[in-house]
Amino acid sequence: MVWERLRKRARACYANRDRTWWARRYAQATGGSGEPLRVLISTTRYSTYIQHASRDIASAFHEIGCKVELIIEPDACTILAAVGYLRRFERLRPDLVILINYTRANVGWPIPPEVPFVCWVQDAMQHQFDAAIGSKQSETDFLVGHLFPEFFEHFGYPRRNTMEMPIAVSTSKFHDGPVHEALLKRHACEIAYIGHQSETPEDQRDRIIHELSGTPVFQRCLETAYPKIRQIATNPVQQAPVLRLAEMVDETLREVAGKLDRRSATRLLRLFVQPMADRILRHQSLQWAAELAERHQWRFRIYGRGWDTHPHLARYACGELAHGEELRASYRAATVHLHLSINTMRHQRVLECVLSGGLPICRRKLDDLWPIRNYTLDKLVREREPVVCHVPTRKLGYAVVDHPAALSHTAALQRYGLSTGPFQHISADEIERRRKNEQPYLDHEDAWLLGDPAEITFASSQDLEQLVERAIERP
Repeated sequence: MVWERLRKRARACYANRDRTWWARRYAQATGGSGEPLRVLISTTRYSTYIQHASRDIASAFHEIGCKVELIIEPDACTILAAVGYLRRFERLRPDLVILINYTRANVGWPIPPEVPFVCWVQDAMQHQFDAAIGSKQSETDFLVGHLFPEFFEHFGYPRRNTMEMPIAVSTSKFHDGPVHEALLKRHACEIAYIGHQSETPEDQRDRIIHELSGTPVFQRCLETAYPKIRQIATNPVQQAPVLRLAEMVDETLREVAGKLDRRSATRLLRLFVQPMADRILRHQSLQWAAELAERHQWRFRIYGRGWDTHPHLARYACGELAHGEELRASYRAATVHLHLSINTMRHQRVLECVLSGGLPICRRKLDDLWPIRNYTLDKLVREREPVVCHVPTRKLGYAVVDHPAALSHTAALQRYGLSTGPFQHISADEIERRRKNEQPYLDHEDAWLLGDPAEITFASSQDLEQLVERAIERP
């Protein structure tokens, strides 16, 4: 058989290539004394962002001198077979294989176990949250991107060979250089939004519950939890939505199933509950934008699939944007671009917009300030002593006026319209944990990604109105 012959040849190419061999190969290539590294990147045209991200990764490796090949279906009527991959291995003999969202154990290709394999985690997907997959990660398997902590806490992924790198944006594709005048004119508007989440929250809920007919516990959990999900998603400033959703999932599982299984809780949260909350928040915000556009006669453009059939927003649908110059023109031409997510502002759309010279404005959430909070708590427990004790909760209190970081955090909370007090209370257990942690929390600058978060976020229709009016009047 051709398949078996090619598989044997591929295995023979990598026989006896251990850690020492690869260390020498990479050192020689990067030091200039060896052949350029050969990188094989697999993707699929049956995706949206993933194929564009794969091409950008390929371009970045090419720019640093690697020989790169991208595997993608040649047309929309083709599916690649294992033989096709094996022929690439035989011809290219890659030093590195990269695949977005799938580990070596997830794919059905006969990839030699000796070749380094990088799974770049871009999205939370069901096949990732599997202990059988986590246990198959070898010393030549690498995990980068969005590293969900549950991978390591509940699904057996080893922490070796990992690198947290959630956002990667092409600065050659997105930049503030000149844009063709016709493109700017075509995409000019006061408010723009890009996303494929056109299915209404109610339709999404009904579809997911129907699809979970084989998992009745999850079905009942979502039916029970949906009103709570909506309440959390539509009020994301008063309570940290990501944390509150996780607590709500635990409570619902105990109520419905009579027990809490951590793996089930993770799957329920990451794969169903968070996407539902995200959809609710997005559609609520888009409805605000539509109402403001109608009131002020503002131009409002929604780009993506399916919006032309939306029951309330179809009139604003503008189809899909090509990932490249057309997308860059939209970022530049709109007065503001909406970023709507239950998660943080650290998103490729936000960075693409900034790099293109556009103005992204984001839905406000308490989670926006968590980097500042974590940095503040670390500073307090390492550099100050508590001065009071809150007896009912057994928490120790640090005086806010005693440290600049605490004052900055308090001021940020106040600009978000939240109440504050003279003390920052921390549990004794958390104080001990933070003092023992050798790596202090230093990512507070993430909260200031676009400047003061209070200046570029909105919590209500009125906030959104004021932001757009300010951007129009004071560009």
